[in-house]
Amino acid sequence: MALGEVLRLAATALAHPGGSGAAPETDAGDTTEAPAAVPAAELEVGVLDRTRPRRAFRRLAGDTLAGLLQTPDAPEDTR
Repeated sequence: MALGEVLRLAATALAHPGGSGAAPETDAGDTTEAPAAVPAAELEVGVLDRTRPRRAFRRLAGDTLAGLLQTPDAPEDTR
């Protein structure tokens, strides 16, 4: 998986109560729609960069993180 795919998956999993991926239940037993994903502004992301001295983490934030969290456009049909 590409980094963007992993981050989108993680942000979506974090948005669900208990991290189970299940929508929360209401008192009536109905399920309500859970948020699609945690917004970039509410995430703190670090990536282990093995090329850096002492295997330091590289922080992803701001426009870089927001860009990685965006869903890529669907591929165009070339038929």
